[in-house]
Amino acid sequence: MTKKIIAGLAIACTLLAIGVVTFFVKEKSSVHEEDGIKFISKVAGKDFYIYLDGKWQKKFLKGVNIGAAKPGYFPGELAITKEEYLRWFQYISDMNADVIRVYTTLKPDFYNALYEFNNKSKKPLFLIQGVWVKEEDIASLNDAYANDEQIKNDFISDATDLVDILHGKAILPPRRGFASGEYKKDVSKYVIGWILGIEWDPFFVEGTNNNNPNKNNYSGSYLYTEGASPFEAFLCEVGDKVLEYEASKYQMTRALSFTNWPTTDMLEHPNEPYEKEDMAMVNIEHIKPRESYKPGVFASYHIYPYYPDFMNYQREYINFKDEKGKINTYKAYLRDLFKEHTIPVFVAEFGVPASRGKAHDSLYSGYSQGNHDEAEQGKIVENLLQDIYNEGYCGALVFTWQDEWFKRTWNTMDFDLPDRRPFWSNPQTNEQKFGLLAFDPGAEKSRCQRLERGKANLYCERRQPLCKI
Repeated sequence: MTKKIIAGLAIACTLLAIGVVTFFVKEKSSVHEEDGIKFISKVAGKDFYIYLDGKWQKKFLKGVNIGAAKPGYFPGELAITKEEYLRWFQYISDMNADVIRVYTTLKPDFYNALYEFNNKSKKPLFLIQGVWVKEEDIASLNDAYANDEQIKNDFISDATDLVDILHGKAILPPRRGFASGEYKKDVSKYVIGWILGIEWDPFFVEGTNNNNPNKNNYSGSYLYTEGASPFEAFLCEVGDKVLEYEASKYQMTRALSFTNWPTTDMLEHPNEPYEKEDMAMVNIEHIKPRESYKPGVFASYHIYPYYPDFMNYQREYINFKDEKGKINTYKAYLRDLFKEHTIPVFVAEFGVPASRGKAHDSLYSGYSQGNHDEAEQGKIVENLLQDIYNEGYCGALVFTWQDEWFKRTWNTMDFDLPDRRPFWSNPQTNEQKFGLLAFDPGAEKSRCQRLERGKANLYCERRQPLCKI
């Protein structure tokens, strides 16, 4: 085995080691009903539960994020086919993952493939569905309530459209850059949670808070705030409207969270050198579930070992040693963050890229943003996953499943042709190389599977055999 020994191998072996593998057991997704509302996921204490085989089972959620793009296409083109999704789902399941997450509304092919795969598979792949917020609107408005509450209203509209999509009851008209089509497959019994939103720009958080000081309270049918900021009240309202819409129309709800990251966590980082990285706070603990909302709320974060820079400089972190006697700033942060929560905490993104180029250093562990080969990437992902599991988190998703050639990095983007990025693989751009599934540039004749756009042979998929589990 040469190049792509990859994180998939390490993850599969790690999942064996931490004892969260189900060996060849046919798991049947089922739905629980209580007080006239159906649900398949819930939280209790700091644990996450899925209703399987007619009973609640505590789960450490393990899996991958899936982006919207493949080589040769920008994400807004939504070019991944049903056949590709089906093949990828099998690879992911073989890796012993049981959860996939997507960031936004995808075309019917994705949901059709999920439905078909789960109806044939020995164990289902569960979905965590995201709802995107347009970054152009954030940049131009810098306030969730500006322009007649445009961002908030669009956020709710996109989320409620997704409710209909998950139940197979939606038709979206063609719209450039957005998914469209007829959604006929009901995948709702495989969707274990919402993670709403994106990594919040701290200036957007502060703009919303400063411009709307009196909008710091929300009381809804399923969620309410307690000691919240205006931005947290905005999130609470969006979440409540989504839950209310699904409960009233389909008599179903599911566990809910909001995207967060260390830049807007509730901790103070006095040794962070960049003010922007510690200027704003989003605290999901200020968003409370009503007693009638049985699935409950969980916290989710994107946590990487190299960013922000307080990971390198925070004194208590660089003095923290793990059970191997090594300085482990990542584990120190995980422990610090976990202590702040009364609800389950989920690492919705983690990982390192297998790129030649590098954008951020991790000074003590060497788990930097780039300058790793694929074997190193796999071992690092293994170690990070073990730390997350050991610190009591309810799950973790690797970023990301597939390499994404369209992406850019701040230290190489001036040398890119922006409209040509999807057409070639740039090993200097670390953002393109996070994937567990690689794509190699194609040739006229290739023993790899060749996928074509027009007459151009763009790439072939490449993965190595994973552990037999």
